[in-house]
Parts: sequence; C-alpha cells; structure tokens
Amino acid sequence: MGQAGFSPSVAMRDRTYAAVAVTFFLLALGMAAGKAILLGQRFDLVVSDGRFYYAYLPSVVIDGDLDLTNQISEHWGTDFRPELLENRTETGLVWNMYPIGLALTLLPGFLLGHVLALGSGGLIPADGYSWPYQLACLGIIELLVWRTIVRTDRLLTERLGVPVGPTVLGLVVLAVGTPYAYYACREPFMVHAVSAFWCMEVVAVSAAGHRGPGWFWPRLAFCGTMAVVCRPTNVHLVPVAAFGVVQAVLAAGLWRTITCLPLAGIAIVPIGFQLVTWRLLFGNWVHYSYGDLGFNWAHPALAATLFSSRHGLFFWSPVLLFAVAGLLLRARDPLVRCWSFAGILLWYANSAWQVWWFGDAFGARAFLELSGLFGIGLALAFSRFWDKPRLVGAFTVLVVAFNIFFMALYVTHRVPRDGYLLP
Repeated sequence: MGQAGFSPSVAMRDRTYAAVAVTFFLLALGMAAGKAILLGQRFDLVVSDGRFYYAYLPSVVIDGDLDLTNQISEHWGTDFRPELLENRTETGLVWNMYPIGLALTLLPGFLLGHVLALGSGGLIPADGYSWPYQLACLGIIELLVWRTIVRTDRLLTERLGVPVGPTVLGLVVLAVGTPYAYYACREPFMVHAVSAFWCMEVVAVSAAGHRGPGWFWPRLAFCGTMAVVCRPTNVHLVPVAAFGVVQAVLAAGLWRTITCLPLAGIAIVPIGFQLVTWRLLFGNWVHYSYGDLGFNWAHPALAATLFSSRHGLFFWSPVLLFAVAGLLLRARDPLVRCWSFAGILLWYANSAWQVWWFGDAFGARAFLELSGLFGIGLALAFSRFWDKPRLVGAFTVLVVAFNIFFMALYVTHRVPRDGYLLP
C-alpha cells in the first residue's frame, strides 16, 4: 500500500471529502425523517442544545427581537416544558446562555431559506423552522465540514509532507470513525462542527502567516473571534495564533506589521454582535451567561475527561490514542507543537468545567474543536504503518464499525446518554 499504489490527485481527494460531507447531509435527512415517521413527530434537524444556538436566527430575522418565547413554545415539540419559559433574564427575556457564533455562521443559509419560504405564496411557513430553512442551513454546515477536512489535508500534504494515501485514510477515519460523525449528521445544529471549522481556519491562517500581513491580520482576527463566539473555550488557540503572529512579523517586518494592524479591526463584527446580544438579553454589554455553571480550576477532572466511561475521550473513541501517538512523530514541528499545547489547554479547561462530561453527549463532544489536530495525528500514524496494508485495512474497518455500532446504540437509547457506561 505504498505511495505509488495510491496517490489520488488534489481534485480526487477533494471529491472524496465532498462525498463524505454529502453522505452526512443525506444521513442527517434520513435519521430526522425516520425519527419523525416512527414517533409521529414533525421533521426537525434542530434538536438538543442546538435549538438555543439556532433560535437567535428566527427570533431576530423574523420577529425582530430576542424574545424566544414563541420559538420555544411553538417549535420545541415534545421536548417543550413550561419551565423553559420561566427562566428569565433581568430584561424579562427567556434566558439563552449560548453564544451567537453558530447563528452568525448560518445566517446566509437562513436568509436563503427565508426567501424561498416567502416566495412560496404561503405554501411553506415562513417561520424559520420549515424545511427550506433547515436544509439550507444544513447545507452550509456540511460545506464547512468539507472545508475543515480539506484544510487539514493541505496542512498534512503541503506543510508536513505526509503521503496522500495515509492523509486521505486518516481524515476519512476521523470523519466517520469518531464522534465527529455524530455531530455532523445526527445533531448538526449543535455548534461543534461549525466551531471545529473556525478553529481549523485559525490554524490554517496561522500556518500561512509568512504570506503577508495584509492577508494575515484580517483573516486571523475574524476567524479567531468567530471561533470564540461559537465556543468561548476556543480561546485555547492562542498559542497557535501566537505562532502565526510571530511568522507574520518576521516575514513582513515591524513597520509593515504596524501599518497593517488596523485590518484586524474586522474582529469588531462578531464581537460587536455578541456584545449587543448580551446587552439586549441581560442588560449588560459583557455578561457571564452560564449562570451558576462554572469552572473548578483547582480541581480539574483530568483523568475522567480522558478515560471515564462517562464520555471520556479515549474510552468512547480509543482510536484517538492512535492519533496522539501519531502526533509524537512530528512533535518537533513548531506548528504541531503549538497546536498540541493548545489541545492541552482545552483539555484542562474541559476538565475544570463543572459538568466535565458535558451532559447528554455522544463521546467527548467538548474536544471536537481538536478534530483537525486528531486528523493530523491519524494520518501521521497511518503513514508509519503504510507498508502493512492488511494491518491498516483491518484496523480501519474495526474503528469505523465500532463507531457506527456505538452511534446506533446511542441513537436508539441503548446506552446511557448522561451517565456512566460502566458501574
């Protein structure tokens, strides 16, 4: 299984990753439709916490406010509970602790769905939840899934020099053999797939910091702030961004860097929208929206987040141990080193979170922002064993089958969603 035997072109690789994203799109439709038919419910891709991430869009665009009362009462379906409307902020609005990054990212798709609904002459409800809205937004999510994988591919092949065979296999295993698959097709409106995209953009921009400050500063500022308004813990990428900044300054010189710094002002767009949202919801420009939930920095559950049967990273996805081993093969690369250090920071933050298992989750969902890093680790590990095709093939089949089987058990409620798998 050498390089000469399997060396797809760039276009072929991109089509392969597109096929993965299209498969996720179709699986998302199929599982949502199957659930609707079997349980006698309406078709709905916007489930779980994704409802709150998404609710900003119909509330602001259609209602012109941030009062989620009608979104919750009319569109939560069987999960609606009256107490959801009782938790109010100081301004009297329904409490929504989640940031606005997902909503900002999906805004173009939502607007397209809104135009289609309005143009139907009343045949399609223009309520923000009918099928044009959901399908257009899902299309954007899967496009970002594709882009995330493509970005990782380019880092592997162009920067790290990994052969294309192990690269493709490693990224496909990442996509379908880890919890990434679940959040790309079963709960795509949870923020994680979108958040992973913005994180990958930060890494890709930082890796190319030497190309010029005029290109570097606005992209890093925008992608970085979008990542943070998706999930605040994405601030863990500061070491990667710092690596990019150093490269940019060394390449351009101090004076040219200073003259280009104002371009980073584009960061005010996502930050500004988040500040206005907090102001309207809570009455303060800056607000800690998670209420009583917080971090226990002095006593993080470091071992539990990795090995506990309650959504431990390596317990639910043992293949990621293989990825970590692969990263050690390129530990001397400064970008890999900075990114790995950022991963350690995220591990510490996730472990210090009061609900370190992150509620109902398929695996360790709070680590999905490291998908690109794990994809690199998998490709590097596969490259080490690429001359043993039977071993690589058997391992791949086992990993993917394990993840799909586990997903099936989870979707059908055969395994605990919020508790320990083992006593």
